[in-house]
Amino acid sequence: MNSNILIVDDNPRNLQVLGNILKNEDYTIEFALNGTSAITWVGEKDFDLILLDVMMPEMDGFEVCKVIRSQFVTKDVPIIFLTAKTDRESVIKGFEIGGQDYISKPFDAKELLVRVKTHIDLKKSKQALKELNRDLESKVKSRTQELATSNEALKESKKRYKYALEASNDGIWDWNLETDSIEFSVALYTMLGYENNEFPQSRQEIQKRTHPDDLRGRDEQAYISKLIEQDDQYFQEEYRLKTKSGEYKWIRVMGQVIERNGYGNIKRMIGTHTDITLEKQKNYEILDAILKTEDRERSRISKDIHDGLQQTLTISLLNFKVARDQVDALSEEAQNKFAVGWDYLKKGISESRFVAHSLMPKAIVDYGLVSACESLIDLMNNTVEKTSFNFLTNFGEKRIEHQQVEMTLYRILQEGLNNIIKYAKATKVDIQLKDYDDILLLTIEDNGVGFDASKLTNTGLGLKSIQNRLETINGHFEIDSSPNNGTVLLVEIEKSQMN
Repeated sequence: MNSNILIVDDNPRNLQVLGNILKNEDYTIEFALNGTSAITWVGEKDFDLILLDVMMPEMDGFEVCKVIRSQFVTKDVPIIFLTAKTDRESVIKGFEIGGQDYISKPFDAKELLVRVKTHIDLKKSKQALKELNRDLESKVKSRTQELATSNEALKESKKRYKYALEASNDGIWDWNLETDSIEFSVALYTMLGYENNEFPQSRQEIQKRTHPDDLRGRDEQAYISKLIEQDDQYFQEEYRLKTKSGEYKWIRVMGQVIERNGYGNIKRMIGTHTDITLEKQKNYEILDAILKTEDRERSRISKDIHDGLQQTLTISLLNFKVARDQVDALSEEAQNKFAVGWDYLKKGISESRFVAHSLMPKAIVDYGLVSACESLIDLMNNTVEKTSFNFLTNFGEKRIEHQQVEMTLYRILQEGLNNIIKYAKATKVDIQLKDYDDILLLTIEDNGVGFDASKLTNTGLGLKSIQNRLETINGHFEIDSSPNNGTVLLVEIEKSQMN
């Protein structure tokens, strides 16, 4: 199916140029000469990409972007700004209000086509992930409904219940929460590679085979109490169980309340075990593709900043140096303005270098994680006032064989340091990157204001991004913090689990 593109520009000539560039790429293209017309189009048709001019009368591109992001179901459509304004402030403003990219005028046809294709492909990948999740949710509801229907039949006859256990492809379990006794069908043994009844039927046996990361931080007694007291009729969770061969499989556990005691608390539940390993792998593959696309985009934008903005600023600085030798001939007011301009120009060069480095450090590809970390720490020490950054590693000249692991650890270090700069008010930050026999360990510790870690959600402080990246390489992280006692972020990756 063709991708739909909306081009918004108050200059008909620009619309014609863009249309000619894109016409042979099998896109369906619509045009708008102003912001009002563009908003009308978005309300009437779904678009895969919007090319939006910044400088327009009455309503500029930034205002149009804000309306689209706030009012429409398709507010996640990628927006690329068309602009002759490439100053840092305008570029950052475009990203802050919801733009994904910008293209400078006059247009380069090859660059335009590559950027358009990249953003459309990324949108399609995200849409595929959403559709997969909807499909999985539908399956959950369908399975739960099937379970509710079959439950009545199970109540009617012990014999029919036994036949259902033997016939089901999924494992079926029956849990008495008052006695904490559980029975499960032969299907669970089969999923895990065991013979029937090869290990005892108990919750403790399941817990022994559960991946440590899925048990981490869980109080079993509190966990059971919460189940007993919950109002919801349905129960669902996912965790990894170790097979007889030592590998792990992802299992989805779904359950339904079938009996409560006189106080209304849950007394008995039945449910299913479903092997979702393949579903998880597909999710990881899609997520990995999205993350790699994001990294490629970061690399491209970093190169644009380095080859374009930084070069322009550097040339400007060289010209300023020539004029600086004759500044004494100017009035005092002019000299002061020259000095301010000189300082801002040098600051712009420094900040553009910082942005380009943070987007995609070339040192990771060329020299490895340790070199990139050292470069980042040096940059922090040179640009962040009143904070000392220290880096300790035992890697020596070694590199991690998996570049994705290197990139993930670097991104987490970036995220952690950015959070410290924004929120911690720390004067000292210690970073350690250690290589042990079985694991890779990254710790980031600061002496800042800290926070109540028990109230932290998995979406706060960029944790969702960290969690997503670690899931693709089978890693995990922990945070230890309390008010006025600083914060420690620990990331651990088992070498045996690295993809």
